[in-house]
Amino acid sequence: MPSTGANGASSSDHEVVSVMVRKSKDHETWDGTEQIQVEKPEYSDDSAGEAFGMLEDIPGLIMDEDVFDSVGSFIASALQAVSPWAWIVRLSTLYENGSRASYTGWLAAPRVVVTSGRCLFDPSRGASREVLVEPANTDAPAGSWMIRSSEFKMVKGWVNSSIPECDYGAVVLPGPGLTGIGHFGLAWLPGSRPKEEWLNVSGYPSDIDDALQWYEGFQVSNTDERFLRRARGSRALAAGSPLWLYMMRNGRAQRYVCGMVDSNANSGEALRLHREFYDNLIDWIRTASTAAPAATPVAVPDAAPEAPAESNAGTNG
Repeated sequence: MPSTGANGASSSDHEVVSVMVRKSKDHETWDGTEQIQVEKPEYSDDSAGEAFGMLEDIPGLIMDEDVFDSVGSFIASALQAVSPWAWIVRLSTLYENGSRASYTGWLAAPRVVVTSGRCLFDPSRGASREVLVEPANTDAPAGSWMIRSSEFKMVKGWVNSSIPECDYGAVVLPGPGLTGIGHFGLAWLPGSRPKEEWLNVSGYPSDIDDALQWYEGFQVSNTDERFLRRARGSRALAAGSPLWLYMMRNGRAQRYVCGMVDSNANSGEALRLHREFYDNLIDWIRTASTAAPAATPVAVPDAAPEAPAESNAGTNG
């Protein structure tokens, strides 16, 4: 019998499904990705000093006077070509019914952009037909250069039942993807962590200006097996925005995502990078990394700019 999570989802709800074509069988079967065994580190509560809440150092960072436990700032365009801002992208989704919506995504690998489940399947709009991925690390005007993708990863629990803990998915970019700029690491933090720790979050909130990247730092007030919570709602969060902290690896502090803002962005609650979420991301990253690229990225409408001269491709930091 499948195991059941804290919010009613069983382990089978996190099975991968295809939503590229709307047929009933697509919501019941696997998409054919090979399940490859890879290292899956577990970071436990007793690992003192392994992870620590450290806010990003941003010139002009302001304290939000209305929300005493948070800080926030727009990310200037001059900063967006460097980590971690270059790893956070703006998404424009075209749904089956012809409507479009904007979301945020983040790089977990050069070809894998993680985002909320609603970005790829909205019960009221249908499945995504295509997603335009706009990298932050470009000097071009907003909306002038994007990568088009129609390859997605989803799980049954979101497509079939909109289960909140299954509100995640991924856009797979045409090869080679966004190389030369690095990407976030992944941290599954079981137990109470990161309760009372400070996390970083950044994205493109539509309630302010979805052409601008907004950053916040906030303290986690409570956790359970699947979700992270804060004492108050955020000033501005966007669905699909990553939550990250620093972890010491290989003698230096590196950035690791431990959660993500879900579709209910203004609730003050975020989806934790729980066991099933983490496992699926590892499999999607490994599959995308080992598969032969189908095509080079398609720029819309301009050619892709050259990657920055200094990079940490294939790493997080």
